[in-house]
Amino acid sequence: MEKLAAALLSSTAPIAEPKAEAQAKPRQVHRRTPRLGPLPTRHHRQQHRVQKAAADDSGMDGGGGDGENPDQLVPDPKVQAELGGISAMTLWRWTNHRDYSALGFPPPIKINGRNYRSRRALEAWKARMLRQAMAERAALRMPSTK
Repeated sequence: MEKLAAALLSSTAPIAEPKAEAQAKPRQVHRRTPRLGPLPTRHHRQQHRVQKAAADDSGMDGGGGDGENPDQLVPDPKVQAELGGISAMTLWRWTNHRDYSALGFPPPIKINGRNYRSRRALEAWKARMLRQAMAERAALRMPSTK
């Protein structure tokens, strides 16, 4: 038995200690270069030219004009946020579905495959919907005279 224990103890190698060099070596940190935003692509340059041309045509460049506020194009994601965070599907339905055609939602203006809405048309639609809701609420509160 003693021979067996001695054989087992001699066959097991001592556990290697970690090297002192490896512990003292500082850990390398990978650093990325900071991103300053997307590089301008052909799509962005073309979109900028279209917006600049629209601004020049509507008098948005600060020139005198007729004294009236110029119309702006509002992208659909901003329209969704303005209308209480509606979904893109709801916006699509209000625009395209025949069941919602009575809403009279402003039609999209497509530029480079993206939808924009006229600020004036949106504000007119909001005002019309507000008047309609107020009229319906007043009709519910009025007692019937029949």
